[in-house]
Amino acid sequence: DLFMERVKSNSDSSLFCPNKAPGLADCWGEEFESLYTRYKKEGRAKRSLSGQKLWFAILETQMETGNFLRCEDRKSNQQNLGTIKCSNLC
Repeated sequence: DLFMERVKSNSDSSLFCPNKAPGLADCWGEEFESLYTRYKKEGRAKRSLSGQKLWFAILETQMETGNFLRCEDRKSNQQNLGTIKCSNLC
């Protein structure tokens, strides 16, 4: 995916406010890349930083707080509500 490509090439990765980049958090694949590119060109990014720096920050957080990858998506009986967007389900 786009983020991992940026990690591999150590390119900048942009972060967006969900209110200024509507729909970005709700799509993936080609649609995500298209919206991401459009919003970046329009100057909507809140911040840009090295893809590797962001990746290592994510890894560090995972090591400190534990693994968030669990079976929620497979076992959720709320599939009609869509994708689970965060790991703090409490």
